[in-house]
Amino acid sequence: MALDDEEAPRASEKRLLKPDGLMVVTIDDYEVHHLKTLIDHEISGISIIGSVAIKTSPSGRPTLRGFRTNHEYALFVATSGSADIGTLPRSESQESLFKEVDELGNFMWANLRKRGGANTLRDARPKQFYQIYIHGENIRVPKMEWNKVTRVWDVLDAPKANEQTILPIGEDGKERIWSLGHETLRNSMKDIRIIRDRRNRVVIQRKVRASEKGSQPSTFWDKTQYSIVEHGTVLLERILGLTLAFPFPKSIYAVADCLRIAGADRENAVILDFFAGSGTTLHATALLNAEDGGDRRCILVTNNEVNEALTHELISKGHLAGDVDFEKRGIAEFVTWPRCKFVITGNRDDGTELPGTCLNGRAMKKGFDENLEYFRLDFLDPSQVARGDAFQAILPILWMMAGCRGEREDSKGSTAWFIPKKSPFAMLLKEKEFRAFREKLAARKDIEWVFVVTDSEENFALMRHTLGRKYSCLQLYKSYLENFRLNTPEALA
Repeated sequence: MALDDEEAPRASEKRLLKPDGLMVVTIDDYEVHHLKTLIDHEISGISIIGSVAIKTSPSGRPTLRGFRTNHEYALFVATSGSADIGTLPRSESQESLFKEVDELGNFMWANLRKRGGANTLRDARPKQFYQIYIHGENIRVPKMEWNKVTRVWDVLDAPKANEQTILPIGEDGKERIWSLGHETLRNSMKDIRIIRDRRNRVVIQRKVRASEKGSQPSTFWDKTQYSIVEHGTVLLERILGLTLAFPFPKSIYAVADCLRIAGADRENAVILDFFAGSGTTLHATALLNAEDGGDRRCILVTNNEVNEALTHELISKGHLAGDVDFEKRGIAEFVTWPRCKFVITGNRDDGTELPGTCLNGRAMKKGFDENLEYFRLDFLDPSQVARGDAFQAILPILWMMAGCRGEREDSKGSTAWFIPKKSPFAMLLKEKEFRAFREKLAARKDIEWVFVVTDSEENFALMRHTLGRKYSCLQLYKSYLENFRLNTPEALA
């Protein structure tokens, strides 16, 4: 899940996260400390598993405090320990490290002894501190047993007369550890070698291969492709053919990398952006799908707010909120929706092709192989819902829950059930007609989701049991929309 706004995670967003899902919050340097405090002390059940500083403006934006702002933060927030971060594509410099080649592919030679911080010291992993015997180019790992009392290995094999004992002692004299356990090392001798450094000291090396998944992300990103000017503002202007349509849109490549880390490396990930802005998240999702043939889905949510200066201008011309001429200048209708539509089709409404290319060389005019739907959320009159006249208004939601597959269809008139011809779901509106509904379902082998409208949990459980495990069943309460009361005496009082 990605949130493209400077907003704290709220309870509603937390409930929508899967156990292994991640929430991404981008925020500036002024508010990041408040947000971290809020998460740590005020919101239970979530935790920050990573914080990245992104260099978004190489030249920096002027501020009133005297410092130019070059960066913002991306916080990666999880609700459980099952959430894990993804990887990023390796840079050219990282790829160049694996220049050696054998029958299994590219690799690099690395010191068997761990180097670095506290996690490489003996106290951190005492079982990876043990003796190795060498003679010439030969290496031998002695037999040993772990002593639970002394917490050291009891060596069962003494070194031979011509063997030298090697321990993972650093140049600073500190006791460190080997990067492999003794059993693993014993079984990996074909990938181990001995060399001598400039001081003629013994160095044991092992083959290290690049992970197929990519590189572990760092906490500081400074690639030029993260610039919000070139790959945010200028890109948006090329897409819309307009200037100053939206302030400070994010770099599509920064968002794409955030999505990779947040689990969108899974090719069927569902990505939700509660604060869609200019629509960068959907654009980045389409880019990821095009790169690896993925089937990621993206849901954008935004209001249709008109900025303050433009609001005054429109009002002075006699256009009020709700008027067509006023609403068409809102962020959803003027920026978000057009951008999403143009980048997918590869051309604007007037037929002109989008200029330029992505960094991977893909022409903007090529567009993307994606489907796109635009929905307006509104209140429903409960009296219409009670009569069954307005249930077609929730069909887009059911269509999305069923995977957005097939052409979206609308219900016509009041019926006992609705089974679209081209989508894998069905809805039973009148539970008394369950038997006939079930017979209709039997004729459709592609149905996967069944939505049942009933207030009786007992009846729903019985119907779900009768349908069997073939379907994913969900109960829809008849009265659930009465939370939104319009045109009633209570609302008008």
